[in-house]
Amino acid sequence: MRENTKTPPAMRTPQELAAALGLQPQTVMKFCREERIKCIRVGRLYRISAPEFDRVLREGVPQVPGEQSGPAVSTSRQARTNNRKEVSQ
Repeated sequence: MRENTKTPPAMRTPQELAAALGLQPQTVMKFCREERIKCIRVGRLYRISAPEFDRVLREGVPQVPGEQSGPAVSTSRQARTNNRKEVSQ
């Protein structure tokens, strides 16, 4: 019988990735739930493979399609200003 000579990749925790990225562990776990980071769930625990850990450190966390990269404060202010003008006229 052949033995499996391939060893599984080392697993890292969301806390380790959060510390490396300067984020809160809850944020990294949210990214896992949203599948923005590939994670394995073991019971209630999340684990991140070493290659995925390194990929996120190199490339960052991918954006969700349709999500804006920055705050939309100026758009919101402009919309409120336009609404005020319409109401007052």
